[in-house]
Amino acid sequence: REALGPEQVRFFDVLPLLFHVNRPGLPGYVSRETPAGIKCFALGPEAMDAALHLFRTAIGAGEATDPCDLLGIYCLGSFGSIAHCPESDLDVWVCHEPGIEARRLAELNAKARVIEQWAQGLGLEVHFFLIDPERFRAGRHARLSAECSGNAQHYLLLDEFYRTSVVLAGACPMW
Repeated sequence: REALGPEQVRFFDVLPLLFHVNRPGLPGYVSRETPAGIKCFALGPEAMDAALHLFRTAIGAGEATDPCDLLGIYCLGSFGSIAHCPESDLDVWVCHEPGIEARRLAELNAKARVIEQWAQGLGLEVHFFLIDPERFRAGRHARLSAECSGNAQHYLLLDEFYRTSVVLAGACPMW
């Protein structure tokens, strides 16, 4: 956080809130059907202050859908290591409940792309990856990036996750 500018810190403070609530007018709003709500999410004062600063509106944690569709949001890669610098890109895993229908996952993906574009305006290069933990646990996942390495990809991703991940919101994963 110390290597980031004030707007970038606010981005990290408000990011979980953007996936927890689904409100028109906020970055990433696609439709009322877009998956939202993070399990074990607790609204902190930093998130509320960032929302007031960035959007000039208060957002409450109680605005999330019930039941929650998202298990957690995790930043990994250089952000969680000594290799991070202000020019580093940020990889964020959005872990969702297994079995969300394809149409709703497409909306969640669209939400993530809009938030990526909004982050660019704050000077951040952010990439979101939607993760179904059951498929991931079984080793069945799509290529997550151009940096993947064939059959070893699954174990390399797990290694990177456990070495560098920072829980932004949600439950601790049990792969």
